[in-house]
Amino acid sequence: MKRTKLSQFYSVVLLLFVGLCSWQSCAMDVESFLKFGKTESRKGQFGAFQEINVTFDTPFAVGTVPLIFITPTFNNANNVTSDNSSSIFITRVSNTGFSWIQRDPPSSFTFNSSKIMRDVHWLAITEGEHSFANGLKLFAGKSTKSSATNLSAGSWTRIINDPAIGYDAFLTQTQTDNNANGCWVTSVSRRIPSNFAGLVDGEINLETSEVYDDAGARYCFRRNRGTYPQPETVGYLALTKGHGSIDYNSTKTLKYQFGEGKNAANSGFYNLNAQCRHSTALQGFTDTPFLVAKKISRFGNDGGWLRRCDLSSSQVSIAVDEDTYRDSERSHTVEDFSFVALELVDKTVTPTQVHHFELGYSDNQFTCKREPITLKACADQSCTQLVDGEVLARLAPNLSANFGGWFSGENRISEIRFSNGQVPVEFEYFGTQPITLNVADSTPTAQFPTLCKKGSDAPSVAACTIQFSSSGFIFNISPEYSNKPQRFQIEAKRQNGSGRCTPMFRNRTRQVWLSTQDIDPNPRNSNIAVQAKTTTSDTYQNISSNANQPTQFSLYFNNQGIASLDLNYAEAGKMQLDIRFWNTNNINRPPSLSGSSQFVRSPVGFCFKPSESKGEYGGGFDANSAFKKAGEEFGLMITAKAWQSDSDSDFCNNLTTRNYQQQGVQLTHQLVAPAGGAKGTLKVPNFNYQQSSDGNTVNQAVSEVGVFNFTVSAPNYMNSDKSVATATSPNIGRFVPASFNFVNLVTPAVLPQCGNSLYMDQPFDLNYQITAVNTSGARTQNYTGEFAKGDMRLIALKNSQDLSARLNAKVSTTELIISAANMRWSNGQATIDTNPIFERSVSPDGPYLGYDIGIALDDKDNGIAGINGADMIPANCQDQSCRGLKLSTKPVDLYYARVFAENGYGIESSDIRSSVKIQTWDSTLDNWLDNKTDSCTTLATPNLINPQYVPSIGAGQSITREFGNNGRFDDGQLPLFWKPSSVPYYRGKVASELTVPSYLKWRWPWANPVGSDANPISNAYFGRFRGHDRVIYWREVQ
Repeated sequence: MKRTKLSQFYSVVLLLFVGLCSWQSCAMDVESFLKFGKTESRKGQFGAFQEINVTFDTPFAVGTVPLIFITPTFNNANNVTSDNSSSIFITRVSNTGFSWIQRDPPSSFTFNSSKIMRDVHWLAITEGEHSFANGLKLFAGKSTKSSATNLSAGSWTRIINDPAIGYDAFLTQTQTDNNANGCWVTSVSRRIPSNFAGLVDGEINLETSEVYDDAGARYCFRRNRGTYPQPETVGYLALTKGHGSIDYNSTKTLKYQFGEGKNAANSGFYNLNAQCRHSTALQGFTDTPFLVAKKISRFGNDGGWLRRCDLSSSQVSIAVDEDTYRDSERSHTVEDFSFVALELVDKTVTPTQVHHFELGYSDNQFTCKREPITLKACADQSCTQLVDGEVLARLAPNLSANFGGWFSGENRISEIRFSNGQVPVEFEYFGTQPITLNVADSTPTAQFPTLCKKGSDAPSVAACTIQFSSSGFIFNISPEYSNKPQRFQIEAKRQNGSGRCTPMFRNRTRQVWLSTQDIDPNPRNSNIAVQAKTTTSDTYQNISSNANQPTQFSLYFNNQGIASLDLNYAEAGKMQLDIRFWNTNNINRPPSLSGSSQFVRSPVGFCFKPSESKGEYGGGFDANSAFKKAGEEFGLMITAKAWQSDSDSDFCNNLTTRNYQQQGVQLTHQLVAPAGGAKGTLKVPNFNYQQSSDGNTVNQAVSEVGVFNFTVSAPNYMNSDKSVATATSPNIGRFVPASFNFVNLVTPAVLPQCGNSLYMDQPFDLNYQITAVNTSGARTQNYTGEFAKGDMRLIALKNSQDLSARLNAKVSTTELIISAANMRWSNGQATIDTNPIFERSVSPDGPYLGYDIGIALDDKDNGIAGINGADMIPANCQDQSCRGLKLSTKPVDLYYARVFAENGYGIESSDIRSSVKIQTWDSTLDNWLDNKTDSCTTLATPNLINPQYVPSIGAGQSITREFGNNGRFDDGQLPLFWKPSSVPYYRGKVASELTVPSYLKWRWPWANPVGSDANPISNAYFGRFRGHDRVIYWREVQ
């Protein structure tokens, strides 16, 4: 037996509600290690179950793969025997979400596919030990299993309890789907005595139920005779039983219960309906909690797995479902299960009140047939808004079985719990005297009396009193897709003296009259009529919507008293078909027989695409491939479509269902590119679809950069089992940044360098952080790699004069701009740290006074995005790509400058002072002028450079130099001191270069090579020796 160490375990209880749930899914975070939510399965157009993707609102840390636990459900908890065997399998798990699929087990009998599972609850938790806010602890782990129950290889893996904690319940769930095309395996756990007194350990295994074959040894069912299951990863979770609440803050309280229950009260075998009628009490909840449950026993050799039947604030019912591979019965013995339930209470929110209840029924009621009734909990007077939370309604009258009663499926009821505002029920009555229907009591309490709606009539209190007839037409039209033909059966029955209902017409043809009524919507947005034809006719004819002018049909009733009729309705909504018969064929008199049935037609799916054809991404990164800014609205065109063919997968050419309207249609999105990027958020996660002849346009926005596709999913439509197919748009994009934020990382501002002056070729600091943002100003993480195209350049402007070409970013020796590659964009951000210059020309020029120097960013997408706060706009600038941001709050004067060093004279025993000046070129005067405004430039070293002595300097003699004023110019001048050594003093001329920055050099006659920039040279004369008078000549030319 394998043994796995378990430290601690606790449960879904940690689920801390963040956000809202839609009909189809919700995902909420608790802590960094735990999330939970709900989802539901879907079928495609051809009836096959589709893989469902659940996306976490906030991903787990990169590289973290959580464990998933999920509980299957029954579609109709009040009639579970009508649903076939089915379970849920996890197909993929990552840090961003998981996928699952509903799957039916192999069967040796012919059954229809199981029904869609709704309100499926799940939780996701990271592996390891975790602690809750009130000190509770939990542990989640996993084990790999290839053995399974009922097979020859069926060993269990033991999970050892932690004596310091004392867990007494376990949940298990397969995390992989390696047997999808092979063995049928779920997971199971059971409790066994621990090595520590009073505690229990757990054992886990794979469960084949009865899907196996005997071939000497037991193996998987015949498709894989002689094989065992492929290894599966089984996640496990443990908890200690208890309940309570935790106050997170002044507004949020988490109510929780970790418990266990049974699927039946006493020993024996129970069918599914009986199991679902047995409830386990819940404690402390005010609304329906989220609940995940798993088996913790295996008392029945048939195995099986849990499915949740019903759930309310006070109780839960759970059944053990079985396969039908070896036999068709699905009864099961009593089993134990563990569960985790939680409810997050917002103490600031007042629960929704029920304005009134509304009961809707058809025009004709018969003692021979249960009357279908739609019960609605209305949130307003017009009942256009329904109560979204859980409602408990107690129904009246409460009749004994001899007189009739209320039903949900095949179960008699006196009260019913429901969510989402409405629920279908049935009422049966064997008498013909008037009887009044009502909601006698409810939680929450209704503010106003119950109203009833007969057919398409207006709701009223009076309509709640109805009268059943002892004879009439009985027929039921099941839900179908719009425009898909359907055949249904009609019977004419009457109640005889013994109370039995017998056929009135056998082996004869009768003339009947048909008409229709609009139920929902009413009025409708389309004039398309309901059509019908007899089974012997090839042509449909319109059915009148005027009860006073019905459409006549000739129906043949066979020897069983049944006639058939083909029906089609190319629109969406709920309609009522009325059938009447007159013995005299005089339709102006009351009919001899009548009957009604309401039916629903759903759109088959949506045509879904962007409103602008440019929105369909064709690939590439050229400027024309940019679609919208991140966060900018764009139109998504969503059109509900009718059925056309079972092989149809593109609905855009189908008829539009103009009557279709529905609240809470969900919109989700998936990131196509860049791979591994951030998904971002949608502006519109759901919307209400309105009646329209050409569809609905949703003004959507996505917060991120990239290419996306979008998915539209409709909730259940009028309790129909015909799901509106989920539609996914083409790839839409490319979405680009809305703008760029520039933050100067240098203090103070980079410009100007000295007063208002900047010398040509003088480097200045440029250190900025650039962030690509969306329309809300949030960073766009996906602006990276190929999606980050923007490059930066410097600009120099004065009114219409543009000297930007003279600016060099100095990122490399060849580039005048900073390319996107050199900006090194990463997750929407880049940092620029360089020392640009305003370049000198070949010949001295200037000065250029009062210029603004700034930076501009070209997004390479036709200037869609620019710099926020741009305050430089060149002439003829047509988009954002040429708008810049000033690097200084004041204009800059640009000078072509050099340093000129004068000669010095003095006796040989004393220091000689000479003057160093900064000169700038004046093109107007065509001459150099002393720049007496410079009091900030400094020179680094006064040291002699390649000194020349005339005559040569002797032994023990030396000359050094020092700057005055610490090497800083003052009013454009800097003192330079030549300092002789002690006796014997040097007498003669010393000539030496003075090291200056490159932007202060000049093309002096001594430059080597000729015409290049060189340091200035000055001379110092010690003693009476002055040298040749050519020095005077040199000074004159300067």
